[in-house]
Amino acid sequence: MSSPAVPPRPPLVLYGSRMVWLQAWRRGETQWMASIFYAEDDGNRRYVVERWALAEEIIRVPGEDYNHVPRLHTPLSEA
Repeated sequence: MSSPAVPPRPPLVLYGSRMVWLQAWRRGETQWMASIFYAEDDGNRRYVVERWALAEEIIRVPGEDYNHVPRLHTPLSEA
């Protein structure tokens, strides 16, 4: 029996001073946005934060593979 294929992990990018994972690009009203997620710790628990950031605030990390990041062409206002 063969193992199911494991999808590629989301690539890392730099957002501010934080390393985050990039889920997708999406066209905003006037510019591209990046869907990112990262782990946060408030001292009592650890949780995942998902948010949209301006594409211009995202810095690619050398060595990461961005070929599998989807580009969603529906504007955020219509999603």
